[in-house]
Amino acid sequence: MLLKIDNLISDDLNQRLVTTLKKKVQSTGAAEGEEDKTLNQDVLRAVAGNREIDRRYFPRNWGLPVFASNSIGQERKWQTDPAVSGNAPRIRIDLCVVLFLSDPASYKGGSLILQESTQGSKIKLDAGSGLILPGGTIRRFEEITEGHAFYASIPFQSLVREMQGRAILYDIDLARQKVLAREPGSDEAMLLLRAHSNLLRLWAEV
Repeated sequence: MLLKIDNLISDDLNQRLVTTLKKKVQSTGAAEGEEDKTLNQDVLRAVAGNREIDRRYFPRNWGLPVFASNSIGQERKWQTDPAVSGNAPRIRIDLCVVLFLSDPASYKGGSLILQESTQGSKIKLDAGSGLILPGGTIRRFEEITEGHAFYASIPFQSLVREMQGRAILYDIDLARQKVLAREPGSDEAMLLLRAHSNLLRLWAEV
């Protein structure tokens, strides 16, 4: 199941990113200047600090953001994630955050297309919003017919390798939150917490 998260990064950070990327329309990848390193760190801090991502996906290690631009006439080929990325540390790519950085009203086309989608759906999000994809998802951005768009992708490794395990842990956490809302401090809530902790202890790769 894909998860869309609105306002994953702040408007201020998004604007700083777009301003920097506009100066480097020809470049892709994690930049090396001091300003770029600061922006990379700010993006990682914002995304890694998202409570919903933490609850659902149990991030362990994050890769560096990879930035991309899309303009008129630029052919965007199908792409996917490598199994392993990075040097220090090397990470297994279990999931990937795709960030939309441009105002959707500022360009035409440029939607994200997922090959596995049976309906061929096109996804276009507001600036600063993100989509969480399973690692290995085959995808591309459609051609731009007007304007210019910027995106970022941020791979990460989960503490829990299997998607089914992460889903079970999330369901238990949801159930516990509902029990707590109805009856704070209940024995049932404590049992659910213990079940969640024991399963995470069983599955976590640290």
